[in-house]
Amino acid sequence: MLKSAKFEAGFVDVWSVNLAFDETALRLFSQTLSAQELSKLVSFKSQAQANRYLAVRGTLRRILAQYLGIEPVNLKFEVNAYGKPYLSNASLFFNISHSKDRLLIAVSDFDQIGVDIEWIKTRNNLLGLAKRCFSVDELYFWSDFSADEQVQVFYQLWVRKEAFVKAVGRGIALGLDRCELLIPDLAGLSKIPDEFGLAEDWDVTGLQLADDFAAALVMPSRCLVLNQYRFEL
Repeated sequence: MLKSAKFEAGFVDVWSVNLAFDETALRLFSQTLSAQELSKLVSFKSQAQANRYLAVRGTLRRILAQYLGIEPVNLKFEVNAYGKPYLSNASLFFNISHSKDRLLIAVSDFDQIGVDIEWIKTRNNLLGLAKRCFSVDELYFWSDFSADEQVQVFYQLWVRKEAFVKAVGRGIALGLDRCELLIPDLAGLSKIPDEFGLAEDWDVTGLQLADDFAAALVMPSRCLVLNQYRFEL
């Protein structure tokens, strides 16, 4: 699917990407990277890490370039004071997250979007993480589930909270415990830091992917159109 530079106001598109690209695709991606990206590419100690970085950056460039009608190599990226990347030569905004072999890219005409994806796996320190990152109400909610269910529910809470701190451009350093989800449906926020406005002015959307992944998108309530796509070369 190709986009043009004339996209609809108030849109958010979420792209799901399988990062298992073959060598031909990786070579194609390498031709679109900047000198800085190529320098980072050769710094990885393992080929698997290098290939993953190449797949993520190459896919991101290809998708964004489709919206703008330019060559992927001509995109210029910067990062804000908190490390959130943005395009410095176009009025198009994005947020990315990847875990295991999956990548999510959210694209919009406004900048306050955050997306997160996590591969669901058991952790030895799940309770400790929950105590540090969940509010009192969230912790009570999570604790009511069985041990097996807690793994799934932990990630459903985590990706929504992570997506919010990414949407406001601050990242995990903001503190996941400073934003609180509506219980029990997790379809909104009940509490956020005052500097980011009212909790009800933000939308929280769970994204349905494979059973072993949890994913979510957070954005202001002004979004008019939300689409989901699967990227293929």
